[in-house]
Amino acid sequence: MEFLHRISGFWRAAAAWGRIALKSIYSIFRLMVTLYMVNYNVFALAKKTLLCARPPRPESVMKFPSLLPRNNRFDVLLKQLSDKAHESALQLKIYVQNKDPAESARAGEAIKRCRTEAKILSMDVTRELSGSFITPFDREDIQDFASHLYKIPKLIEKIRERLEMHGMADQKGDFIEQIDLIVEEAETLRDMVEALLGKRNDKLIKDKVAILHNLEQRGDDILGSLLVRLFREKKDARDLILHKDIYDMLKKVVDRFRDVASVTLQIVLKYS
Repeated sequence: MEFLHRISGFWRAAAAWGRIALKSIYSIFRLMVTLYMVNYNVFALAKKTLLCARPPRPESVMKFPSLLPRNNRFDVLLKQLSDKAHESALQLKIYVQNKDPAESARAGEAIKRCRTEAKILSMDVTRELSGSFITPFDREDIQDFASHLYKIPKLIEKIRERLEMHGMADQKGDFIEQIDLIVEEAETLRDMVEALLGKRNDKLIKDKVAILHNLEQRGDDILGSLLVRLFREKKDARDLILHKDIYDMLKKVVDRFRDVASVTLQIVLKYS
């Protein structure tokens, strides 16, 4: 009995010391957690204070240039192509509106020159794409962009040829409504290209793209009203066919501006 009594006392003493040890470990753990939280809050407060006190870095240091070199040759070529499209549209309006045969002839020569120069520029873009390892945008986007820009003076030159070929010099006024729309598109296009190739302004580009799409829709409405009037008023089959041919070609010019706008929006969405 005495032996059992001693063992029982030993286990009671061991249990008591175990409870004391667990309480001590728990107290130490709580103390460590408290010290960690205090240190964390002090560090966060110090960091915030130092950041607020530090003067801002110069803007020139905060803005990092692109790691890839930019080939400005593409910017120059595409800008020149845009200028040729704009000039062609203006010269077409002069060619159609001017009553002086000499002035009209000079405008016609300017249209031919714009088409030739635009073709050379388009070929230069293709040559640059073939020889450049790094391009500012995707190669297919640059090629499509240049191709649609070149088609504008090309189509305008074909329109001038048709007007001259079919002897429609005295009926040019029938096309002025579409040509005014083309001139408006050309001016919008020039602003859009400058916004894309310069210090890119995505909001301005998207606004110009929306304007070009709206103008293209207006072109559909104008063409519809012109065709209705044409079939009502023109009794001669030859005149009807020739006028419809010119109307359709002018509508194709309107659509080419929309195509350039679509490629531009695609570029912006890729790199925004």
